[in-house]
Amino acid sequence: MGFACDKATVISRSRRIVSIAEKTLPIFQTNGVDTALLREFIDGAKQLVTAAEQNQTENALALAASLTKAFDEILIQVDLIRDSKIKTLVLVGLEVLNVSLEELAQDLQGSLPTGRVGGDAAMVRAFAQRRAWKCRSSQTGRFEKMKWCAAHPDISTVER
Repeated sequence: MGFACDKATVISRSRRIVSIAEKTLPIFQTNGVDTALLREFIDGAKQLVTAAEQNQTENALALAASLTKAFDEILIQVDLIRDSKIKTLVLVGLEVLNVSLEELAQDLQGSLPTGRVGGDAAMVRAFAQRRAWKCRSSQTGRFEKMKWCAAHPDISTVER
């Protein structure tokens, strides 16, 4: 069984996920956030690239599902950050990764079985249907672009 979407797109998105996750590492390190889960995530993303290149659809789906779970575990870790400024900076960095993962999950949906599904397929489908993250000014309550949150982490919040 091959990918229902363009294989090159899956490979490209997978590589982008690796690249973004690697660029997020310094944000974690600079702000004193444990990088172990993010490093495991990067390893899984690299395995996903290999699976996609070798047209291993089922393995790619399983790896994509494990990445969504790992991403959620990273978010749980970020939720434990007490300093709201640091938390906002880290979430802004992760937002780009979230969007890329969501795009990959949307691409892979066509490769999922139809009807009621469980396990890996359900995880990928659920991630593809998540709502977008938003940046909100803590002072005005208005929604702003994510770049605004990055520039003003002391007076903003990332809502997920």
